[in-house]
Amino acid sequence: MRIKGLTTVECDACACAKIKRQIRRLSRRLPDRPGIRLAIDFHDFEATSLGYSSVMLVTDRYSGLIWDFYLTNRRSETIITALKWLFRILQQQYQTKPEAIETDNELPMSNRIQTFISVDNGIRLEPSAPNTQSQNGGAERSGGVIKEKARAMRLGSKLPAFLWVEIVRSAVYLYNRTPKYIYNWMSPYERFFTFLSYRDGLVVKDRKPSQQHLKAYGCKAFAMTSNAQLKSNRKQRLNPKAFIGYLVGYNSTNIYRI
Repeated sequence: MRIKGLTTVECDACACAKIKRQIRRLSRRLPDRPGIRLAIDFHDFEATSLGYSSVMLVTDRYSGLIWDFYLTNRRSETIITALKWLFRILQQQYQTKPEAIETDNELPMSNRIQTFISVDNGIRLEPSAPNTQSQNGGAERSGGVIKEKARAMRLGSKLPAFLWVEIVRSAVYLYNRTPKYIYNWMSPYERFFTFLSYRDGLVVKDRKPSQQHLKAYGCKAFAMTSNAQLKSNRKQRLNPKAFIGYLVGYNSTNIYRI
């Protein structure tokens, strides 16, 4: 037989003992154009020899495109400098301006940052409730994917952990060029720049990123020495013309980081 009693919400002891977090599963409405709604998330790592100790990932909520900034600290002036660079890029290169920024409580809510975002730039700041990272789900999920990708790339290539800046930068580079089911198998790069092309009246069908230059991450690479490039010490003809290195990133389609 089934015993009927008080429901959980009617029993204070049951409610206090069995309470669980209620997560709103309804997806947030996506913006209708890129660059107007951004989500910010931070991830900490061990400090490198250059002083980098964390990465700030900024996700465009329309296309999923990610910009990565490597920080030596999380002080207000450091974060404001990175945001100034991003806002300048969006305005000068893509003629767009953010209207809202989603963030969790990892972003220091100092008066300087709030004044810079809300007053100086007129951007609506939308912080999540305390200890409720799920409200910043877009950036949290993107950051989780980046960390998983970077971890797999590091283990597969057997690169040392102190190269995390190069590995995370490459993971973001590949993430932006990977097709997504949610975007009808368009990559974030393609979705972002295709919209801008149509907006500016360019006669293009799509803006697919080039994939021909991609290699297995961490593969052996032969880099020409500076003496061979400059043709110096030409009488030392038996010296090696290259050294053995390993691929750790991309600067463009024909510039590799070794």
